[in-house]
Amino acid sequence: MDLFVKTLAKNVPMIILFFLFGAVFLLNIPTTSAAPQFWFSWQAGNYAPSWYQGKVLPIVGSPITVNFELIDNGQIADISQNKIRWYVNDRLIINETNGLGIQSARFSIPDYAVNAVEVRVSVVGYQDETLDRILYIPLSQPEVVIEMPSADGKISIGESIFRASPFFFNINNLNQLDFEWVVNGKQPETFGGTPWLLSLTIDSKISAGTPIDLSLTVNNISNDSESAAKNIQPVVK
Repeated sequence: MDLFVKTLAKNVPMIILFFLFGAVFLLNIPTTSAAPQFWFSWQAGNYAPSWYQGKVLPIVGSPITVNFELIDNGQIADISQNKIRWYVNDRLIINETNGLGIQSARFSIPDYAVNAVEVRVSVVGYQDETLDRILYIPLSQPEVVIEMPSADGKISIGESIFRASPFFFNINNLNQLDFEWVVNGKQPETFGGTPWLLSLTIDSKISAGTPIDLSLTVNNISNDSESAAKNIQPVVK
């Protein structure tokens, strides 16, 4: 034990020196900074009900705006003097001839797009490099939901009001759509100024438990390729 203590005491300066050199070595290891990151945001300009809180998904022909920021070391980078090139499905839509530092693009979803549209942004000459990122924006189709008078899917004898709620059509308001209701194979009368509403009167002679076949087709008046259909079967109480 005495021999160990004497040996340790003799070598303490060397041990301290080793740790000092090790600390200096670690401090001088070059740190690799994170690569610049692209932060994208986008907003489609097609229709959804005012109560809808989800993301409005574009369809073919929808106007859409895409924005981005370049984040470098946790800070928003100044790229106001850089050439920025925008591509949609590999087609150039904006470059430096439109100006420098363009961080926002507005375009319509091309008719050849399927399932998603690819947006690629190139920032040229940022710290002597060209930075490229790709954003995929999912595409949808027009949809329609029929809102029932009650959540249990049942309707009472007398009048019941059904409401159609279309989604994702390329319109500004519901008056740009054609609503075709069919009840048990026949077209019923609808509210003249609000064709998205259906007033259905159930006769007292109809037995409880009888299903009513109700279907709806919605078309964009200015574009026949945009349509949606829905079928439900409410049951008489």
